[in-house]
Amino acid sequence: TLKRASAVLAVRASAVLAVLTATTVSATAFEQIKGGVFEQVSNITLSKDAQRSLNRFRRDNAAYGAYFVSADGSDWAWYGGLFSQADADKSAKALCEVDAGAPCTLFARITPGNAVGKVAMPASERAGLREALRDTTSGRFGALAAYPLGGWGSGFDFDTAEGARERATLECAAAAADDRAGEDSDVRKAFDRNRLYDCKVVHVFQKQ
Repeated sequence: TLKRASAVLAVRASAVLAVLTATTVSATAFEQIKGGVFEQVSNITLSKDAQRSLNRFRRDNAAYGAYFVSADGSDWAWYGGLFSQADADKSAKALCEVDAGAPCTLFARITPGNAVGKVAMPASERAGLREALRDTTSGRFGALAAYPLGGWGSGFDFDTAEGARERATLECAAAAADDRAGEDSDVRKAFDRNRLYDCKVVHVFQKQ
């Protein structure tokens, strides 16, 4: 049984890799996409490389996502499949600014259908919750905890809700530690400053 999972995919690029030919895209554009709404909020000129990454962001995302770019459009980063717009914004902005070495600007967002302003349950976390529910005996408790970058941990088959919450938080912290260990020092510092490895309980249940 899966008890934890590290962060969802983040995508980034540095100026060294950027293609110099640029494309200008109009600001404030809405597009209905599978599972949600894509909203473009900036008219910063994107490199061809950044435009390709934006197309992938628009195509491959679910739940909440954010795409940030540097002022010249050559550095970019996005996160998708997260629990809230705040999580997506903070995660993508922090990663972009590590690469750019300067402030980055929100270029586009994805919000899940019929969930604007609410907490979504991304696919990975839904799978973890289903497993926890499956492995919990009737009348007993389970929980799911997550951190802003998209990783999570679960606790299941506990006598009390508090026990499930504590185990989920511990498993989440272990996933966050694994995730943190895999990043370079500049990214770790930026994510630490923004508390992107901090776990919180997002769901508690008692199986009927």
